[in-house]
Amino acid sequence: MNCQSLEEETTVPTQLASPQKKLETTEQACSDAQSEAAKPEKHLETLRAKEEELAESLEATKTQLADHERWIEGLESKMDTARLDLAAVTEDVNGLQSALEATEATTQERDRGRDPAVSALEELQTALDGRGTVQAENTRKQTIMDDEMDERDLVSERPGEKSAGVGA
Repeated sequence: MNCQSLEEETTVPTQLASPQKKLETTEQACSDAQSEAAKPEKHLETLRAKEEELAESLEATKTQLADHERWIEGLESKMDTARLDLAAVTEDVNGLQSALEATEATTQERDRGRDPAVSALEELQTALDGRGTVQAENTRKQTIMDDEMDERDLVSERPGEKSAGVGA
């Protein structure tokens, strides 16, 4: 703002004021005008500082976002690996379940070939006394005896061989 124009606006009639007072009033008005003119510049400096601060904050946020995206990608990769592991474990469990079912079927077939009275007696004895060790030992002995009997029967039934006591 032009101090000359301020001087003209603030002029007081000469008969009321002295030249010193007129000078002080003009200087004060000029100073006030300069202060008012400096306010936008200070505000602009404040805005520039805030803009710089926000730019730095934006960069930090972008970096943080990139870090989080990499972290999420890592988690997704781990989840994919876990899904594959789960699928493999499920496949293994299904295979084991099939093997168990096959073993149970084989056991049932084997049990059907045994004397039903012996199986029933074994089940009854196990239910009554609960002594699994005694039962296991008796079952083992019975199995050995059954196997020996089966071997003798097989030996006597072989074609081309003479059994003891048959046509000897």
